[in-house]
Amino acid sequence: MNAHLKSDMNTNKTFAFKCSPIFPYLTFFSFDENGVKQNHVQIFSIDQPTLIHYFAITKRFAIFPQTQLVVVPQNVMLGKGMHVVCNPSKVPRIGIIARYVKGDAKMRWFDVPEFNVMHVINAWENGDNEVVVVAAKFFNTNSCWKVFQK
Repeated sequence: MNAHLKSDMNTNKTFAFKCSPIFPYLTFFSFDENGVKQNHVQIFSIDQPTLIHYFAITKRFAIFPQTQLVVVPQNVMLGKGMHVVCNPSKVPRIGIIARYVKGDAKMRWFDVPEFNVMHVINAWENGDNEVVVVAAKFFNTNSCWKVFQK
């Protein structure tokens, strides 16, 4: 499970996700006000294990930044080598999905070249058709490649 759970003080629900080195690589879920796990949604639209460290929620959506940092499953399972490497050909993107969705069919991805995000500062809805995400760019491809070389 991720380190940065998100709680909605209006509904008393808590939202979280987990990443996995095996498919499906991302799962989104929530807990009700009694701490009972709810709404376990596997995200099938991610094609490789990716380091997703943080996410954001708004009143209606959950937002997931997918970076160029990818997990090497065999290194994780064998406990050797770099567990996370940079894939400079991968285009970072941001995924948006409804908070109470039952499946990932409605996940929308937006390419955001060179925008590798580790932490989201804030996110909100601006009317019915716009989601605003404020986040700091963590690194660019050149620095990523130097630090996380294979």
